[in-house]
Amino acid sequence: GLICGVVLWNVSNLKLLPSIKDPNIVISWEGIPGGSYDSSDKIIGRLGAEVSKLEGIDHVSVHMGRAIRGDEIVGINEAKLFIGVDPKAKYEEVKGNIEEIMTFYPGAKTSIDSYSDSIANKHWGHDEKDLRVRVYGPQFELLEAEAQKIRELVAAVDGVAELEMKAKITKPVIEVEVDLQKAQQYGIKPGDIRRESGILINGLIVGYLFEEQKVFEVVVQGEQGVKESITSLEELIVGSSVGQNIRLKDIADIRVAQAFDVIEREAFSRYEDITFEVESRKGTAVVKEIETLLKGLELPHEYHAVLSGEFMEERESKFYIYILVILVGFLLLLHALLDSWKPASLLFILSVFAVGGGVLMGLLFGGGIFVMASLIGIIPVAGISARSGILLIKSYKNIQEKGVLNAKDIITEGTRKRFVPVLLTTVSTILVFLPIFIIGNSAGNELVYPMAIIVVGGFIASAFITLTVLPFLYLTFVQEKK
Repeated sequence: GLICGVVLWNVSNLKLLPSIKDPNIVISWEGIPGGSYDSSDKIIGRLGAEVSKLEGIDHVSVHMGRAIRGDEIVGINEAKLFIGVDPKAKYEEVKGNIEEIMTFYPGAKTSIDSYSDSIANKHWGHDEKDLRVRVYGPQFELLEAEAQKIRELVAAVDGVAELEMKAKITKPVIEVEVDLQKAQQYGIKPGDIRRESGILINGLIVGYLFEEQKVFEVVVQGEQGVKESITSLEELIVGSSVGQNIRLKDIADIRVAQAFDVIEREAFSRYEDITFEVESRKGTAVVKEIETLLKGLELPHEYHAVLSGEFMEERESKFYIYILVILVGFLLLLHALLDSWKPASLLFILSVFAVGGGVLMGLLFGGGIFVMASLIGIIPVAGISARSGILLIKSYKNIQEKGVLNAKDIITEGTRKRFVPVLLTTVSTILVFLPIFIIGNSAGNELVYPMAIIVVGGFIASAFITLTVLPFLYLTFVQEKK
């Protein structure tokens, strides 16, 4: 049971958290950078209308772009659709129908998650690759050049695979560069031009309207057609201190340029990421070699590179040390209760097998997913298995102290006395978790269901081992009383 459980554990889809069947589904949609508001609004509106017509959909709402004071790094080409699923509808079927509709909208980066999963991924998301070299620096051109050099060095390391450096996405923007000499002739300052062009493009709040306990901003700005035309911006009239109205193109150079869609920073510093996978057998050697390369690398002032990633975190993690400490403590506790190493070691091994049986059942009937709640289920399995074994061994000792000398008689009598209590513990546990099995892995049961499977499977394995395997193996430890 333990061997099968470990094998299936390694090949299964391991997750800390289960996929929550939240009736609120979120579709994240990201179009081509630089796309207009009208095109994004048209596509998202049509998508929302199609989804709302599906059977089992309660409501659909759309959030486009970013609020003025929002904290999300999104543009007008990005949107989120919040979909409410009818509680009576079949969740997986409705989600599948939504995913099918999304296939008819190519060219956009999309993702479909429950609202709970989207929040969890946002806060607890992890890197897609094993390792990452993050290069920091203030200037884009030099930063990208240094990152390319490091990328070539990392690519030459034996054991590195799927090397990738994320490309920067650009979009068209309008740049206005003021000719200071010409502007000074008319007494115009760059700040005046920035304000005038800002009002035309972005608008200016000039007042507020109050109606039915609601506040509406009064904004002065250029019409949509004016804002999309460079010619209209060139013809913008800027007032001067000499009493003349000057066209913007007479004192500034106006042009279309490419700018980065997103500028990523960490601790106020821009960075470039180089991500890659490592071969498991060469992981430690790869890390050491790359760390040596980075230490010997001479970068310009204010530039530096840092190696990080899940592989590093796993290597530095003390998780296995904690597990070892727990197992040693468990063995010492068994020795303290039984006052002998032989029965304590035997019971320790059998308890591990009981846990392995629970893990095996959890992986077989839990969809091949091992979640955090499964770890909670392991604790009572190990405890009950050890408790049943301790009481059975003490029962053997009590019978032996009463003068029974035949080993088979001791095993038979002791097992008979503990048969009903062990069986009642197992049956009562199954009855407690029976409603969870009947309901199944439905909405609201995602955390309890995998724990229940492991507890029930572990208790069944524990009862079988306690009543059959333990008595047979204990024969080798029973000595006739002389």
